[in-house]
Amino acid sequence: MTTSLGSYKYFPLGSDDTIRVVEIAPSPDPDAPIECTLLLRRLSEDEPEYEALSYTWGDAADRVSITVTAASCASIMVTMNCFNALRSLRTPDKARTMWVDAICINQDDLSERSAQVRMMFDIFFRASRTMVYLGEETTESEIVFNELIEAAPLPRNFKALSGGHVVHRARPRPNSELALALEALLRRPWFQRVWVLQEVYASERPWVMCGPRAAPWDTFQDFTLGYTGTKITRDELPFSVFVYGPAYTSPWDRLFKLLANTQPSLATDPRDKVLALKAFLGQGRDQLDPFIDYSMPVEDLYQKVAEKLLQCLGSRVLSAIRHPHNRTMPSWAPDWSRYYPLRGLFPFYDSSDLCPSSVGWPQWDSTLPPSTSVFRTLELQGRLLGPITELGDTVSLGNYDDAKRRLYNIIEHLGPILDDQDSKDSTICTPRLPFPAGFLAARSVAQYWSPFRWTKFLTRCFLVFDKEESCMDYENWTAMYQSLDHCRVVVIGDEFVGIAPEQAVMSDLVYTIKGGTQACILRPAPNNMFRLISGDCYVEHMDGMQLDSMLDEEDKYFEGREFEKLIIC
Repeated sequence: MTTSLGSYKYFPLGSDDTIRVVEIAPSPDPDAPIECTLLLRRLSEDEPEYEALSYTWGDAADRVSITVTAASCASIMVTMNCFNALRSLRTPDKARTMWVDAICINQDDLSERSAQVRMMFDIFFRASRTMVYLGEETTESEIVFNELIEAAPLPRNFKALSGGHVVHRARPRPNSELALALEALLRRPWFQRVWVLQEVYASERPWVMCGPRAAPWDTFQDFTLGYTGTKITRDELPFSVFVYGPAYTSPWDRLFKLLANTQPSLATDPRDKVLALKAFLGQGRDQLDPFIDYSMPVEDLYQKVAEKLLQCLGSRVLSAIRHPHNRTMPSWAPDWSRYYPLRGLFPFYDSSDLCPSSVGWPQWDSTLPPSTSVFRTLELQGRLLGPITELGDTVSLGNYDDAKRRLYNIIEHLGPILDDQDSKDSTICTPRLPFPAGFLAARSVAQYWSPFRWTKFLTRCFLVFDKEESCMDYENWTAMYQSLDHCRVVVIGDEFVGIAPEQAVMSDLVYTIKGGTQACILRPAPNNMFRLISGDCYVEHMDGMQLDSMLDEEDKYFEGREFEKLIIC
């Protein structure tokens, strides 16, 4: 007769540097139930002696029970993916001590959860090893791990290059079978989660495993680059494969860049899109601690982080808002829970290079009547480019292969326009080309556009090659996809053309903001205020640091345009 176990009761941890670890009881039977014991460790000890587990929870509804032995036995419910990881980590004859977040943190205690998240960098840094569990074995993972296990003992040779080095191993470049198997492995959920970035970054000795098979993380990294520094996959490598903290002096510069780079990463709790990046902030990472509070509503967290970023970095923070959000927070606060690609849109200068007098730091407006002060409003200085006068069709792209076909179609149908100046007006506005009818009449498009310039426009100036035959390579297809998806080409007044979010409408106003790196789309709101529709409206000729220089000059496009005070709610 089987006796049902009661739920495990967590007791307070006590000191600020105390964590729980789970000791997994050994078993020679891989199918035996999981039994474990929870123990306390202090991170201030010389050697806390535990390994850390990096994994994804998986389906929260698919849960199984594990047994916790203490004064009396009790049970803890874990997800199936966590259970499979514990089973793979269990050894036949020796207990194994691990730190596993789902078990070692009382997830129902928001205060404890917040305190433990503040310690996450130290938890992974102090671990003797971090085991990255990707899931159960498959045919593809078996192919990859056979290769990794053979490559692991080979010495790593470092070849110096300008600005860095390339790692070589005495191993043949992986063939197409290995490359396809790797692509399948990289599609696993672990590579999409935001928390894993900090876990690998903080770890001294990470290993990667599928089922019971494991290999060193650096071997896995070298394999993804073909042992010679050149990737073997068709797609971009996930950010989690090579996790580096950007070398900016300010922690808030780092956070801003990382928030942009990790936009595709997923999190069950939207607060973690910010909080999971603490480890990357270097010596200033403790500055994020006041924000780590799981009792704080998501909107409050995002607004507080936006205020801090605006205070430290100025108006360029607005470029993180490509599409408007519907959250109960100001329109100028980025919603980091949404995925809109922002790669390539952030200049690489540090806030220490800027000063309020040179970029027009935003200010908080305190003169508004009480009825409008539910949220803090932002005071900016901007010059009007004009209203949106024409809208192209929204470009909605599917997966990458579908996007490539459709984008190639656009370039192909631009052919007659590129070759025949007289055919422009009749062919620019067709179902195959998402351009408004007046696109070519805009003053900034008066001159002939080469294929190179068209590609440069469609990629939001991401194109960095100076040879026209390079225009259609993989990087530029990806950039075009990221630039146009869920966006539309617009005409601004009768002078400018640009790329705006699909939510833009006729008569929305386009401004350049002092200190900004992209133009902003504003929509009039009550009490002479504006809502920010987009802080990332790409306008031909105006992007990145060029925009700052234009604002300081009597540029021909700004003739007669004065700065206005803008109140953003």
